[in-house]
Amino acid sequence: LNYNSVDHIRKGRNRLMVEDITMLCDELGIKTDLDLRRKGETADLTVSPLGKNVRYIQISSSSYKGIHSETGKQTMINDFKVLADPKNHPIYFHCIGGYDRTGAVAFIANGVLGVSENDLASDWEQTTLPNLPDLPPKDKWRDYDGMVEGFYKYGKTGESLKDCIEKYLLSGGVTPEEIATFRKIMLVK
Repeated sequence: LNYNSVDHIRKGRNRLMVEDITMLCDELGIKTDLDLRRKGETADLTVSPLGKNVRYIQISSSSYKGIHSETGKQTMINDFKVLADPKNHPIYFHCIGGYDRTGAVAFIANGVLGVSENDLASDWEQTTLPNLPDLPPKDKWRDYDGMVEGFYKYGKTGESLKDCIEKYLLSGGVTPEEIATFRKIMLVK
């Protein structure tokens, strides 16, 4: 949405065109802009580039295995609580590149909804790897594997990734009601 300035003081240019804002606000009805970037990356933005009628929430979030650190986990819990609040929907969440932090939040959201581990891996592969063409082959899955292994530490042998992600969220302060509400918002019966 906004490129940060080199000095982290001047606001970066808005990359959204009028047509983008119209589509996001008028057609999709976006109510909340969840910005996963750090303050320095946003040049201390306080209002969504989508306009003052869109709630702006900035949470400096982590990615990959960093979401299993104390700070990283807390940011993911905070992100999920935003996703689990019906008044925030529809939500647009993003970082700068759209695959590291955004990918981590999407992984947790999709995982708790029951998306298969194969489909989660495929989504990560299609979103992330094209953006890292020069990464040595041995490193292409390292960060992803570390993130997934971190979730399995919350479960017992044989438990599904979905159950382990749910336990990760619950251990950080997300309530069973918030998980149920998120599923109700996202899943159509």
